[in-house]
Amino acid sequence: MRGVVLAAAISAVALAASADSITTADNLVVKGRTDHLDQKELVLVASFPSKKGVETKTVSIPRGNVVRIEFNDDDFNPGGPPAIGGRPRSEKKAQNPAGTKDIVVSDGGHQDRCQTPVTYDGGKVHCDTQEIDKDSVIRIFLGPR
Repeated sequence: MRGVVLAAAISAVALAASADSITTADNLVVKGRTDHLDQKELVLVASFPSKKGVETKTVSIPRGNVVRIEFNDDDFNPGGPPAIGGRPRSEKKAQNPAGTKDIVVSDGGHQDRCQTPVTYDGGKVHCDTQEIDKDSVIRIFLGPR
């Protein structure tokens, strides 16, 4: 039992170092660490409760379902792994101020409207020709594609 608690604590500390909250088009919020975002998908490493204590899973979300990425300290999901896009259609969709462009919001509230789709890898957010360190980005709004 002590080993399970120790593994859960190590997992939580590792994810907390770089935690994110992802909001999908159907208002689902998934918390974890963004591994990468490309033209097709966002890949997130997330912790969920399980019969073994805490289980870490890789969650792949189609880019078209991602509305917002928030870089914050939230890293644990209180429920099981989500069924992305599995919720019944609702009148209430997540609001996205990005319109047709992706927006990167940096510390201090500065907003970059990107002409090309934002990507993320290796701790860097890519907006057009800019490469922005993740630590200086608060959130990313993804426009519909």
